[in-house]
Amino acid sequence: MNNCKEFDELIVRPSSGDKTRKQAMRELIKNGCISSLYHHALTFSRIDWIRNYALLALVKIANLTTMSSDVAVTIRDDEIVFSDNVDIKKIKDKAAKYLFLFVLTPKKPSKFKKIALMGLLAGEYWEYCEELLKDQEVENWVKHTIMKHKKNKNKWI
Repeated sequence: MNNCKEFDELIVRPSSGDKTRKQAMRELIKNGCISSLYHHALTFSRIDWIRNYALLALVKIANLTTMSSDVAVTIRDDEIVFSDNVDIKKIKDKAAKYLFLFVLTPKKPSKFKKIALMGLLAGEYWEYCEELLKDQEVENWVKHTIMKHKKNKNKWI
């Protein structure tokens, strides 16, 4: 995980091309650099695909259904296998936490907040959803989406 900063620098360097940036994003995922992915999803506005790729990576990681060390995520036809030293449970939980924080971030476009919220709902991170419901600052559409999802889920149980 000590390579995270190196890959972050490649992504934000103006002289880096998209091919280099994409490889750096893959390396961040492979090495479990969840904080880096969150920051790219949160702050990168110059190149939309970086924000989208980072946010999708967080959603995919938060929704892993296995704790096996031999696991991969697929994002836009890129299959990325995690390094052997990555603690899957730890990065899964951390990714969910960052999705929660992303939903709470003011002045982010709702289309991106929806992606983060869907990641929490699909992964059944109810503790985060409950916190969102309690928060007075959270937009009404977020609360409505959570309540609707809970209602629909209860129909199938």
